[in-house]
Amino acid sequence: SYPSGFSGNWSGSSINAGGSQAVTVTFAPTAATIYNGTITVNSDKTSGTNTISASGTGTATPTRVIGLSGDMNFGNVQVNTSTTQTLTISNTGNSTLNVSSISYPSGFSGNWSGGSISANGGSQAVTVTFAPTAATTYNGTITINSDKTSGTNTMACSGTGTATPTPLSFTNLTPSAIPITTAPYDATLSAVGANFNNVNRVTFAWTGAAVGSDFWDKGGSDWNNKVTVNSDTSMTL
Repeated sequence: SYPSGFSGNWSGSSINAGGSQAVTVTFAPTAATIYNGTITVNSDKTSGTNTISASGTGTATPTRVIGLSGDMNFGNVQVNTSTTQTLTISNTGNSTLNVSSISYPSGFSGNWSGGSISANGGSQAVTVTFAPTAATTYNGTITINSDKTSGTNTMACSGTGTATPTPLSFTNLTPSAIPITTAPYDATLSAVGANFNNVNRVTFAWTGAAVGSDFWDKGGSDWNNKVTVNSDTSMTL
């Protein structure tokens, strides 16, 4: 007979005088606990010992449960610049999670390539960088490669590369003495107009402006006479 958790591959028969019988005893715990007891060999013995102690400990099945959190929507980012967000990798399993590598879609990268994350709530913060090289939409999936037993190891990421603002340039000014300030085309309209100091109209060649940009000529005390300009055209303000 066997205590709970133990079993054998031989249930009994004859053993010759001076002979022996090998029995394979199996320990198969069904819970994470300590097992012990006595194996008893029932026979027609006249003497000798027919019992032996048996013991073993059941341990929990190793689990490595991965989880990802963080906002991987980077929004609009100017081409040839970058911005960062934090991706957190967590392990809620009972065993250490081993990350072998992390893969990123085009335009994205991270500052951590892999390592161990401790069990029972351990985590690793990864700084993810979005650095667009073209004015287009970027999206894809970040994948954490590991020995996880369960959990989600992927997260979607997205961002949009936006064009670099083109500075305005002014040429062929008449009269040339009128002070002009070169400014990005998204500068406030009044600031650009104010540089004309409310003097005579000025004709100049306009380059690098966004099509459809609006400027005003100051007449009297109000900014009026709205003019919509196009790239590479001469306008009178």
